[in-house]
Amino acid sequence: MAAEHHHHQTVYRITTFFNRKPGLTDEEFYNHWYNIHGRLCAPWVVKAGILGYKQFHTPPTLRSALRPPDRPSAPLAPTSLTSLPPSSILSPTGSGGAGGALAESMALQTYDGGVDFYVRSLSDFTNAFKDEYYLTVIKEDEDKFVDRTRVLNSTVGVERWVVRDGKVIVGVGNDGEEEES
Repeated sequence: MAAEHHHHQTVYRITTFFNRKPGLTDEEFYNHWYNIHGRLCAPWVVKAGILGYKQFHTPPTLRSALRPPDRPSAPLAPTSLTSLPPSSILSPTGSGGAGGALAESMALQTYDGGVDFYVRSLSDFTNAFKDEYYLTVIKEDEDKFVDRTRVLNSTVGVERWVVRDGKVIVGVGNDGEEEES
């Protein structure tokens, strides 16, 4: 019996982080982004051949929960890991215990949210932003809630699962890639 081979097509993830427009409360921002903007985006995403569009809401209450408990007013700014002695990386006391310096050295961003787009082709993604509907409807709506005076940071890559749904994936034969059914 011949082995069955699955052809895996790469799916790219493009992530963009941004902040809410000054003057909007957190509640106004998240409500508009999901309930109004999300509905405007849905048909455009499908038409453009984008496989997925996901919003990542990051309210200040959640971001502040990751501050060290002994320093609740500590700034949410990065600390260089290279300046820390190796024994202190995982330890609040430098003895190798979990928690401490690694968590404190995370560059906790202060963006109000992020959006993930999943595409098979990067050209599908770039072409979507040339579409008339994007330019006349979606971009105009973005101007109502996105702070365009601040930098929007983006990145592109591919996801590689290591653990998924509580199961180790890396090293079990599928190289962390999602298998087709």
